[in-house]
Amino acid sequence: MKCLTVKNPWADWIINGLQGRIKTTENRTWETTYRGRLYIHVSKTPDKSAIEGIIIEPEVIERWQVQQGCIIGSVELYAIDRDIKTHWDEAGLFHWRLRNPELLKKPIPARGSLGLWDFHIKQEQTHD
Repeated sequence: MKCLTVKNPWADWIINGLQGRIKTTENRTWETTYRGRLYIHVSKTPDKSAIEGIIIEPEVIERWQVQQGCIIGSVELYAIDRDIKTHWDEAGLFHWRLRNPELLKKPIPARGSLGLWDFHIKQEQTHD
């Protein structure tokens, strides 16, 4: 299955949400013709500027540390556009529209890559 590497906290917010709200857009400078499920891989380098001024619970910080360098779940990429439709959208970028996030039962270590890349997970590693 295709996989996309995303920095935290964005990757976690795509799969687990922020205060109950799932991140439904991933902003990219490029687009793809691919549509369908893809794994979300967490970069080893977080985007610290994304959480400046936000109070984050210690258990969330711990979860982010465990997720670094791992695939944490999957999501459906169903469209890409440049329209501003949600508060997640950034002007001038391609907005990858995401839905139906599924958390893996346990993060799976993997080496990330730029662009969309292929990764195959054994069925017993995916869900409860």
